[in-house]
Amino acid sequence: MHCKRDRLIGYDCPIGHTLESLNQEIRLLLDLIHGFYKAALDRLPTGTIPSLAPRLLKGGMCFGFLDPVSNIIANTVAYNPHPFPMMPGSHEDDEEPPPERILSQILADFNDRSVFQVPLSRHKARGMTVARRSLDGLVIFLTTHFRYLANTCAWADLLAAVRLVERDRNKRPNDELAFSITSLTTKVALECAGVSAMHPKPDVLVNALLTMASRRVEATALFAGQAPLSPATVQRLAELLRQGPATSVDLIYPSVDLCDTNKSACQAASGRLAQASPQQHPQGGYCYGPRDPVSNIILNTIWYGSRFPTHEEFELPFKVKMICTRLLARMECCSLYGLVAMFRACFPSLTDQNAVWYLFMGDADVWKAIHKAKNHGHTVSDSYHNAYMKAACALWHPDPDALVKFATSSLNMESSKLSAILQGTLTNGCVECLTMALPHNSPPTESDEQAQQLNEVPSSSQVLSKSQKRFISACRKRFRGNQNFFVIKVNEALSSYSRQKGVRYKLHTICGVHPMVPEGSSQSRAMKNFKFEYSHINFLAKMEGPNSAVTAPELIFAQCNNSVKEQPKRPSWCTPASQSCIDNARCFSCEFNGTKIVHPSNWAYCGYSEDFNLLAQRRMAF
Repeated sequence: MHCKRDRLIGYDCPIGHTLESLNQEIRLLLDLIHGFYKAALDRLPTGTIPSLAPRLLKGGMCFGFLDPVSNIIANTVAYNPHPFPMMPGSHEDDEEPPPERILSQILADFNDRSVFQVPLSRHKARGMTVARRSLDGLVIFLTTHFRYLANTCAWADLLAAVRLVERDRNKRPNDELAFSITSLTTKVALECAGVSAMHPKPDVLVNALLTMASRRVEATALFAGQAPLSPATVQRLAELLRQGPATSVDLIYPSVDLCDTNKSACQAASGRLAQASPQQHPQGGYCYGPRDPVSNIILNTIWYGSRFPTHEEFELPFKVKMICTRLLARMECCSLYGLVAMFRACFPSLTDQNAVWYLFMGDADVWKAIHKAKNHGHTVSDSYHNAYMKAACALWHPDPDALVKFATSSLNMESSKLSAILQGTLTNGCVECLTMALPHNSPPTESDEQAQQLNEVPSSSQVLSKSQKRFISACRKRFRGNQNFFVIKVNEALSSYSRQKGVRYKLHTICGVHPMVPEGSSQSRAMKNFKFEYSHINFLAKMEGPNSAVTAPELIFAQCNNSVKEQPKRPSWCTPASQSCIDNARCFSCEFNGTKIVHPSNWAYCGYSEDFNLLAQRRMAF
């Protein structure tokens, strides 16, 4: 059968870390962290201010946004159970503990096998040293801030670890990278890290970390040129920490949006197609083909609609303003299967993991990925016709032969004219022009048996049973009801946003809905009989004006209450999300339910914090 897929992406990927190799990495990391603490002890004036030693052992975590040694010093000074100043002669001056005794309380005991458990359980963490608890903080920060990271080893320098993850995900090693300390996700990740590291006062730790990051220049100047630090410098550091985070905080290093090309491409393709033909279903809109991904989505969608039209009995009798999120997600997955299968057909010696990496480096453009593989010395070992066929089968296309014939044929339109149409905002006239240019004169390919069956059954309405027809009718009715509800909610939020901005916006298309967002944590759902107060919605909107016809729609996030009547205590609101970074805005509820919603990075919405904090606590409960 053509569209049966008998393999999974990743089946041939090498097995990950073994337990022994993971333990060895943890040992090496802890050795590195121990060196940071030894250097910090050498710089801290523990002889003049002996109370710094016990404060280091309790709250001197090595993670933060300075170098690890400076982080230890700053976090030690910040954790002050008693009022500062703490200068020579104060009531806390005791006999200086020997450095060897302090260091012995920092070094992890590798004979204790629980040292290699990441993260530690709560009862185990209480007996661990500050160095070992710092490692947990590093791991939990990274796994909370960055989605799709496993609980494996972190880099001992938090900022270096962040740079490595973002550089890997940003795909372009020579570009400047983005990491905002002002995002809500960063703050939540720091809170989770403090809880996991068993800091006595996590809120004090978070405030100190954000203060040092936002006043980085002043902090760096204090740490420069002194070994050890003088008591006066420690005093100035304490005063700097008391000032709190700066009100205006720049990024730690210059910004590049990590939302990646895929989000922009989907936004552009969805907007342009929906405007041209709102009732055109996204079936067949795969992103692989002879052109760039966005153009392939448009051309494949239009071709599929003309070659496999919906029977008139099942045409929707109402205007479609909302894309089915699950259908779109299915198309994305099928496109990925097709891209990987096509790449593997060209380079069978490479694994699925290699294929995904090349596609990632090529911004999901299979031709860019193939070009990069060629530059690395790999040779294409199969025809592109066969590669297209394998891709069509892998993505479960209903007629792979027809799709291959379309992908390998030429359009009846000049390349320059086609490019001009695809680069602009599509109109109904553009869609008609593209439809006429598509090579669809020959009938779709079918086997003799299939052709005979089609002749015997002239209408799809005769193929379906009465119960199936009722099911389809019920689905259509439910979709229409849901669309009417969400359109009303989005228009209410958009109207309020338009009044605030003084510019009128008009709803273009709703492209993502998650209707099950609790007001508090997910734990509270049981107490409310699993009622959900809010929906998170992505939609495209356009500013009304003289240039609205050629202006691309803008991606907007909305949090709307689920009540029929608007509630003053739970107002619906919306804000642009086009510039949101995928790693600077996380929502526990949307991620847990597998819904792809782009959230704003600097707005407080339900699901951005409580559940992540609870998760950090639960990680330590066992």
